[in-house]
Amino acid sequence: MTVDKHAEGESFAKELEKAGRYWAGISLVSLKTIGRYDLDKQSEFYFLVDGGKLFKNRVPNKGTIQLRENQDFQSKSDNLTLWSEFVTFKADEEKVVKIKIQLKEEDPGLDPTLGEQEFIIKCPQETEYVILNSKDEKTKVKLKLYSHKTVY
Repeated sequence: MTVDKHAEGESFAKELEKAGRYWAGISLVSLKTIGRYDLDKQSEFYFLVDGGKLFKNRVPNKGTIQLRENQDFQSKSDNLTLWSEFVTFKADEEKVVKIKIQLKEEDPGLDPTLGEQEFIIKCPQETEYVILNSKDEKTKVKLKLYSHKTVY
């Protein structure tokens, strides 16, 4: 004997039209500079992340990543997350997320943009490592792009 567990008139139309839910993100693997951007001996870096309609962020949210000339920053065992989000797509939607990342150097009164790039993350995709270069090619940022299907 089968037991009907659904309420009378219950509909899953909204759930059925969704094609999938994904966990997507961008993490900082390393930041290396061979140039000097300030008069003193160290430069202060931070990232501005534009994730579309709702998500705009500064990383780190307080302070900066301080590096001297020819020094590099390696994130520890767990990469420093610049952006991550649960993304839900409908069946007829293109499954891509566009994220714009800017590398900035902090100066009093003026924060010049050293490098800027828009990344396209396809859902799902294999983990991909990409390089963001500064305009003068003295600073390189290695980023990890990922997206995985999830049930959450």
